[in-house]
Amino acid sequence: MTKIILDTDIGADCDDVGALMLLHSLCGKGEAEFLAATHCTSRASGLGALSAVNIACGREVPLGSYPRPGMQDDGTVDRYAAQLAAEFPTRYPVGVPQPDAAQVTSQALEEQPDASVTLCAIGPMTNLAYYLEDASLTDLIARKVRRLVAMAGCFTPGGAPEWNVASDIPAAVRVADAWPTPIVWVPFEVGEPVQTGAPLARRKDHPAPRAYALFHGGTFHQRSSWDPIAVHIAVRGNQPWWSLSAPGRVTVDPDGSTRFSPEEGGPHRYAIARGEAMKVAQDLNRLL
Repeated sequence: MTKIILDTDIGADCDDVGALMLLHSLCGKGEAEFLAATHCTSRASGLGALSAVNIACGREVPLGSYPRPGMQDDGTVDRYAAQLAAEFPTRYPVGVPQPDAAQVTSQALEEQPDASVTLCAIGPMTNLAYYLEDASLTDLIARKVRRLVAMAGCFTPGGAPEWNVASDIPAAVRVADAWPTPIVWVPFEVGEPVQTGAPLARRKDHPAPRAYALFHGGTFHQRSSWDPIAVHIAVRGNQPWWSLSAPGRVTVDPDGSTRFSPEEGGPHRYAIARGEAMKVAQDLNRLL
């Protein structure tokens, strides 16, 4: 069983909800233990949406949010989170004080054995860099976290900077340079062709299909599976649909581009697709 903490920017893209639903499915199968979830932007609606999905799935966990203003909180990025928090039961409607993500993560880690937790990040690396400002939390992460699985980067030659990295480049630079555990990077090109979410449409009065519909302007459509794939790899490993690169090190350039350099014993690897996109989608949709 994989012990997991999920860090997400839920609200910007609906595949975060797909990833959260996939995690609940894997928990229901006894493959994962969901320890906590954190929101990595300053948007007031993030925890409201997280809580709404968790309540609808019957599995609530401690929640925390990035505590500083100015990270995607100008109203232009949220595509559905505020509406989920308004339409569905939630413990964090807008205006309710939100726990600090660092405190929630610290408490969750302290209760676990050493090297037993996987941290899965499916948004900008804002919270991760925030944790590294605290030497005691960094030491705790080094002891308790087995690896970080991050949906981040693009390793296709000539590829554009990936959203999660480009949204907070200084944070991504800090994490790439100083994160104290191994990192598996799940890049843009792995998730983009894999379209999932169809089974969610069959759920009635549930925040998951509502999120997908709101993201697509009111009509339900499937979505690329960047974040669900990151959760799948975090829980089940890279089998059977992905392989991992040789060890190396990722560098984040000033424009947000990511470069991988092979290095014997290096702390970073990245996922490489080896299954047909349609078959991967069928497998993920079965879990959804």
